[in-house]
Amino acid sequence: MNERVKLPMPEGELLPAEERLQNVLKAIADRMREERAELDKMDEDGIGATQQRSFISGLDIAWSLAQTEILRRG
Repeated sequence: MNERVKLPMPEGELLPAEERLQNVLKAIADRMREERAELDKMDEDGIGATQQRSFISGLDIAWSLAQTEILRRG
């Protein structure tokens, strides 16, 4: 259920830092959408989802940190 967000390994030269951060933000945002959809389903089914909520909170924090890094650079 709670798997790491995985980004494909780059081939050749690394992308610029800004683009790498954008890719991280997109991967985290995609995963948050998936996890929130699963949480909504759990709520509909009446299943307790405390661990799921904590995981989503962690993803949200990671997204915020990456976003802050982009704003500092921009």
